[in-house]
Amino acid sequence: MDSLEPAVNMAIEEVVAQEVGNGSFFPTLRLWRNEQRCFVLGKLTCGNPDLNHPIWKLIQAGKITLVKRFSGGEAIFQNGGCLNFSVTVPSHHPFAFNKIGKAFKTLSSGVIRALNNLGVCAQYGKVNGVFCPGPYDIVVRGKKLAGVSLAKRSKFTLVHGTLLVDVDLDEYFEIMEKFYQGLGGNKKFRRDKIISLNKEIGRKINLDELINHIVEGYREAFDVQFVKQSLSSTQRYQAEKLSSNYKVRFPL
Repeated sequence: MDSLEPAVNMAIEEVVAQEVGNGSFFPTLRLWRNEQRCFVLGKLTCGNPDLNHPIWKLIQAGKITLVKRFSGGEAIFQNGGCLNFSVTVPSHHPFAFNKIGKAFKTLSSGVIRALNNLGVCAQYGKVNGVFCPGPYDIVVRGKKLAGVSLAKRSKFTLVHGTLLVDVDLDEYFEIMEKFYQGLGGNKKFRRDKIISLNKEIGRKINLDELINHIVEGYREAFDVQFVKQSLSSTQRYQAEKLSSNYKVRFPL
């Protein structure tokens, strides 16, 4: 599982998607973390930043990194307590549905299956009163557990998301609210509308256990076997070069 600098991780998403689209990679499930604290901005992130807000001092001092993703949605916060998943298929694949909703649900169905196998009653839905709400987020008892977004291009379709696994929910809520305030907005979020996986299952899940559940969830959902793939030195170099495209400069 990759655990790299956030901008490099985002660039790897692009490299993998391109390789899948070109036929160099099989359809791919990728699991990874951004251990460095960062805000990940989606294509719908906008605002009139209040540069006097304390959140920008943290960003300017390098305490929190700003990166962007090439899929939709608004801003989210990531740290080592979040697990990211992405599923990419070529545009001609049977699961690359033209109907966006069907593509969302199909390509994230392995995660839903994994959570169900852990005893979590997860489903798709939109939770109002939270950051970056979307109709295909992963929801448990009316609370957001994972945000999911999609990118559809001429050669590939990608769905990726962020599971809140081992996060301090009070801290997470506070930092997200401060960031959106720093963007100049007056959004009010509800602390009781987000949940972490550890909180939901009542124990601290081992990361390898969770990864195995997700892989098995996709095996069950897609009836496939996985083959481990790694980036070549050339592909990794390409991701390093592309990473500058995913760094967001301060101020916005």
